Amino acid sequence: MSPENLWGELPVIDDVKTPVEILKEQAFVLSKMTKNFLDAAVSTYRDNRGLLADLEIVAPTLDGYSVLLLRLRYNLEPYPVTVLNELADEIHECPDENTFKHTLSKIFTSEKVKKVIRDLLIQINSIRKEIKISA
Repeated sequence: MSPENLWGELPVIDDVKTPVEILKEQAFVLSKMTKNFLDAAVSTYRDNRGLLADLEIVAPTLDGYSVLLLRLRYNLEPYPVTVLNELADEIHECPDENTFKHTLSKIFTSEKVKKVIRDLLIQINSIRKEIKISA
């Protein structure tokens, strides 16, 4: 005899992209754009005020050297989400997915992020030249 279901019907899940899912997609895009010379790592954790997620650019060729770009702070609901731009020391409140994507685009296309990517690629390129010379 099966146990009695006291839960009733479970709610239908909306087709909402969570902020973490969007970050993971953009991590994939960055890796593809840089031919895997740069990766982006998304890590999630919690503290006493809620859930958090970090996005770091990682350079595997530089022994995994990484730069923290941004941190998300949110609760159980996917939105609103707070975006802490670590490079510019800015805080953005995003009430919905569209605002979040727009905020990410502004951060990713900023001069500070472009400089980090450029500098990492320069370092990686210099190591690749060393490898070719010594081979």
